[in-house]
Order: sequence, then structure tokens, then C-alpha cells
Amino acid sequence: MAGGMLLGLVLTMVLVAQRMPLLCLLAGMGIVGILVPRLRGGLVVVGICGAIGIGVSPVLAPQAYHKLVVNFIMHMRGFAQSPYGMLFIRAGVMIWHHPWLGLGFDGFRHACPDPAYFHGLPWLGVAEGPYGGASGCNLHPHNYYLLMGTMGGVPALILFMALSLCWLRVMCAGIVPARDPQRLMLAVTCGVLFWPVQSSSSFLTQPSAGWMFMAVGWALAASPVASRLQCGVRGASREGGAALECPRGAK
Repeated sequence: MAGGMLLGLVLTMVLVAQRMPLLCLLAGMGIVGILVPRLRGGLVVVGICGAIGIGVSPVLAPQAYHKLVVNFIMHMRGFAQSPYGMLFIRAGVMIWHHPWLGLGFDGFRHACPDPAYFHGLPWLGVAEGPYGGASGCNLHPHNYYLLMGTMGGVPALILFMALSLCWLRVMCAGIVPARDPQRLMLAVTCGVLFWPVQSSSSFLTQPSAGWMFMAVGWALAASPVASRLQCGVRGASREGGAALECPRGAK
């Protein structure tokens, strides 16, 4: 039943032709397959069926195939000229010009049409060029890390990276896949969310930040650190302020 549900989810992602969500789903499946040996067979079968679905999509869903496969190949072959490449270059130029303070809240959206940022990134080997001009703009750079860099410069980018790593470290501490399936699921979910090389919605919107913080809060609450703190608070309340020592594995 679980395999059938997962296969339905993968085929649905193929038919709706959402490239980044499909790649994130496959990445999460791959991580789980590596960490949980008994699930590898089912995940491999689902992955093969998903590949077959993509193979027959030119006949069953031509529009989905064009967006999922043809457009993806075009974007990868000429990334700098693709819409996502233009956003990446524009955000990189903004961070390069304002490395310490950035452009403030929602700075990318407000500064994107400014011709002062219609440049390449020589330090990354991207030659000078217009890269879409104002038509290459969007409301956000489609990446959490670039968004933080454009708003607060390199310091904000480093702080956001450090915060993400601290969260992930706590989430992943002491996970035993066979014993902690819930923690494993939450850690993999948050790991995929914070993976830097991807296109994402704006962090400043409720759907993105709301779901992210719910997943992060759930993962932190299920961590051993939260369990020890909860045990200490309960012990303190029972002993009139003297915290009890938490037993190993206490929830």
C-alpha cells in the first residue's frame, strides 16, 4: 500500500510537470533508500516506474513532457540565458555590489529593474551581458540563500547558513533509522528544504516560511535535546525546582 501511494505521488509529480518538486522528491527518496536498506527495493521499483512514466509522457501528456524534459535540458545547456540563470546572476551582482548590508527587506524585487545590476559575474566566469534586462526580473531570486544575501549581504547569508546547519545538526543527532522513523522523515524533509542548489518560492511568503517552520519545529521537538529539556522541566515541577536527571531514552 505504501509503495502504491508513493508511486501515485511520483506519477502525479510527473504529470503536473513541476521540475524542482520532482527533483526534491527523488532526492528525499534516494536519501531514505541509502539510510534504510529494507526500503531500497520498493524505492527502486517506484523510481523505474516513474522513469517509464516520463518515457510515455510525450504520448500521454505532451505539455508535461515539454516542460519537464525539453525545457529542463534547455535550461541546463544554457543556464546563464535561462530565466533561473538570469535571476541567479542578477542576485549575485547585487550581493557583489552590496556585500555588507545588502539592499534591505525585499531588496531584490525593488532593485531588480535597475540597469546598474545588468551585468555578468566575471569571478564565476559569466561574461558581461544584459541577461534579460528588466524582463529578466521576478519578485524574488527563487533561492533562500540568494534572497538572504540580497537583503542583508554576506553577513546575513553566512548567518542563515550557520542557522540551517545548527538546526540540521540537532535534527540528525543520534538518529537510528530502524528505531526513529519519524525523526528520519523530518530530518530528510528539512535537509531537502535547506539544500542550497535549488529553485524555491520566496522565504518571505506564508506558504513557504509557514510550512518550513512547522517542519523545523516538529523536527526540533522530536530531537533528543527537546526530550531532555522536557524531562528536566517535568522533574523541576515535581521536585519544587530541583530538576530530576533524565533517564536514557526518555520522551
